[in-house]
Amino acid sequence: MRKHLFFVIFALILFVIGCGPNVDDMVRKLENPVPEIREQAIKDLVEIGEPAIPKLIPLLGSTSADTRNAAADVLIEIGEPVVPYLLKAIDDPNTDSLTGGQAAIVIGELGEKIKPQAEDVLIKHLNDSRFGVRVNCISAVGNIKSEKALPELKKILEEEFEEESPEWSVITVVVKSTGQIGKNDANEILFKYLTSEKTPKDTKNDILTYIEGISTNQMRDDLIKYTRSVDWGSLDGLAQMAVITKTLGSMPKSDALVKLLLDIQKYYGFDDAFYPKVIYSLNEIGPEDEDIQKMIDKLEAEREKREKGNK
Repeated sequence: MRKHLFFVIFALILFVIGCGPNVDDMVRKLENPVPEIREQAIKDLVEIGEPAIPKLIPLLGSTSADTRNAAADVLIEIGEPVVPYLLKAIDDPNTDSLTGGQAAIVIGELGEKIKPQAEDVLIKHLNDSRFGVRVNCISAVGNIKSEKALPELKKILEEEFEEESPEWSVITVVVKSTGQIGKNDANEILFKYLTSEKTPKDTKNDILTYIEGISTNQMRDDLIKYTRSVDWGSLDGLAQMAVITKTLGSMPKSDALVKLLLDIQKYYGFDDAFYPKVIYSLNEIGPEDEDIQKMIDKLEAEREKREKGNK
């Protein structure tokens, strides 16, 4: 009787195990071309949590973007427990560029909360020979706002500037991360890029966009100085000023800054390309400043008067 009972219990255990979730099957479903199947697999794997992580890491190197994204979605939803696995993948020299790079992307998506665990490994690989690892570690230190990475980011900018053929895509990511961190001492090298003839127009506009995160007095004053050297009437100058006008709104208030915005409005008039940007920036630097609001009201009234006169 006892022997019979033992076999019954054993059979029930096997049945429960057999009916339970099969991680390998779920992971394979992330490679399925049908979106609904992938979406259900993502939900199931998130519920399983940490036991699924080792099987998900290799999928970050999949040739299918859908599969890579699905695996990354699961890892992001699982959260902090994935960090040691991702850092191990980045740190392993045998990990290919795609897998290591995707691991860095996931780290970045997890944000500032994992900075203490991740920043040293990310900084270590800012000059990695694997391009995907390198560029995505640069991006990740910006996403986690690693001030510790700033000296290395500045060094990369300085070294790239001296190259005959700089990696402009890398430079753009470095500047973006520097802007996301929001503090820096790299103004000198940044404005070297902006004033250099070898810097592509698109890269200059990217730099002017990303530095809005560095809202310091020094950045404000350097940007005002740079703006005075731009040919506002040329096509290139027009494109740069359109970006700069919005970026100025993130800078700390000063009389020189307000004067510059009013000069921009006066120069370009009330056209739809610049007027809204000037108003936006004035509002951003002084949302509760009575003097600035009076300026805005005056500009709005003058524009309305002009529009009525043109009808």
